[in-house]
Amino acid sequence: MITIRPISMEDREHFHQLVQNNKERLVDYFPITIEKAATPEIAADSIKMYSILAGKKELYVMTINNELNKVIGLIFLKNIDTKTSKCEIAYFIDKNEEGKGHTSMAVNQALQTAFNDLGLNKVYCRVDP
Repeated sequence: MITIRPISMEDREHFHQLVQNNKERLVDYFPITIEKAATPEIAADSIKMYSILAGKKELYVMTINNELNKVIGLIFLKNIDTKTSKCEIAYFIDKNEEGKGHTSMAVNQALQTAFNDLGLNKVYCRVDP
């Protein structure tokens, strides 16, 4: 069973390792995430910032976890605009977890969070063809 949850300080090493293991794939579309997870210490500071931004309803960063509760990906609800009730979703999954349907399940859960918990009406995703 795939689950998502808000990223927390206990994820700092997993966050760092996930990004480092997938750095080559993330460089074009997640350059800021690469910077935010450059070291475990920077990852910890980034998680603190993510928590503050979530409290302000500006950015939500969630981990994608497998049935063993291992962090296998991340989902971002970003560019949240409460006036127009929309946000952007971005996500990636570990290269070893691709093609298993995990991302589809996690995105579905994130959309439920956007619509039901945050009260948004639109979620958009930019896709590279």
